[in-house]
Amino acid sequence: MSVLIKVFDSHDYLNNVIAPLSLDLKRIIFITHDTIPRKHKEAAITLLDHKGIDAMIVELKDDEKEIDSLFRTYPQAVVDISSDRYLNFYIFERAIREGREVIYFDNRENVIKDYRTHTILKKDLYHLDIAEMIYLAGGTIKTTLHEAPDMHDKDYVNKIKMIMQHVIDDYGHFTNFISKTMQILKGEIKVSLSKKQKNSLINSDYYQLFKDLDIVLIQNNTLKIDPRFKTLLTNAGSWLESYLYITIKESGDFDDCIMSATIDFSDRDDIYPVICEIDAIVALANRLAFISCKSNRVSTEALNEIKVHRHVFGSETSKAVIFTAEDLNIKNPPIFKKAQELSVAVIDKTTIENRSIALVMKKILSDTYRYERVG
Repeated sequence: MSVLIKVFDSHDYLNNVIAPLSLDLKRIIFITHDTIPRKHKEAAITLLDHKGIDAMIVELKDDEKEIDSLFRTYPQAVVDISSDRYLNFYIFERAIREGREVIYFDNRENVIKDYRTHTILKKDLYHLDIAEMIYLAGGTIKTTLHEAPDMHDKDYVNKIKMIMQHVIDDYGHFTNFISKTMQILKGEIKVSLSKKQKNSLINSDYYQLFKDLDIVLIQNNTLKIDPRFKTLLTNAGSWLESYLYITIKESGDFDDCIMSATIDFSDRDDIYPVICEIDAIVALANRLAFISCKSNRVSTEALNEIKVHRHVFGSETSKAVIFTAEDLNIKNPPIFKKAQELSVAVIDKTTIENRSIALVMKKILSDTYRYERVG
């Protein structure tokens, strides 16, 4: 197989590149007469070219004439019909009449199949990374707001895990302690304390825990912190993100994970950048989970926001997830039910306590997750 003819899928952008990248192709020819956003068209062509595949788009003016010409020019080309565009009907009929090989990408089973027999032609598909999938959807990951934990620093990683397991029963009070240190530290790792500030920290429920772990130390009237924990102690929102990142990375079951991703999805002609931030993104077998981390309160707006991010930057198989320190089924049943209605998966306090985050995330990305605790 060297040449593939395919209708450009303007709805599921991953569909345009999975088969070409997974098969031994030299060239792919996309056909379309739809108005495709320039950034999506350019992204697919650029990515495939970068991977060594000659990619081109033929924008049809006269369907039958131009498709006939393509079929004559490439008599051995395989036809890929994994698109929802009606042009597929025409190229499918032509391919069947001429006895050509017809294939399609089954995004549910994540395999490439032969159309006539529905047998699997390719099971081990090319795995795109998160940045590539976001790029195909028209976005560019510019930076991450919170630095991801260094997984090679086992002492640092283990202390984050110990703290999260210790504080999950009363996460609200924990975030109050973090807020106090944020206000005092103001981005520094060593500051002088007033008597009031000193008493406020020492009398906190969590000061002793952090002191025992050599993370926070008050000597006389000076507060010192372990430099590795500067971000975590000066940004309360980074604890859940870091804990999720550590759990995903330690499991070894996922292809990629990033936290606090800042995504620019501006068009070339935009005067100002158009940017959003997503707390975490996890990838498994070309499927993405877009995750919003909430320390406590989960609102309908939060559910809608992560669902929109999934729609804008994801494919048909992408998932939207809320990761929260609350037990939503007990503390906020209406929101839990609303999440179910919006197809937003929930990883909450119970999942953290059971240390089953990675297992639940695998279920979410493999379409076996169920809202079993909804009353």
